[in-house]
Amino acid sequence: HVKLEIYNILGQRVALLADEEQDARFHEKKWQAPVSSGLYFYRLEAVSTEDPNKSFVQVRKMLLLK
Repeated sequence: HVKLEIYNILGQRVALLADEEQDARFHEKKWQAPVSSGLYFYRLEAVSTEDPNKSFVQVRKMLLLK
């Protein structure tokens, strides 16, 4: 199960790009950002459906320029 969320600098979620079952391979998501330029964070969480104890969580910052 994969969840991809985007947060603003205040920690408020501004977008949910994925919340679904996906197979293990490369995926691409496009964000049509209805927000202003600035610093944002994305949070990627992946949990194995076979073993819920196996999970991956990553938070990274990104700069949106319009």
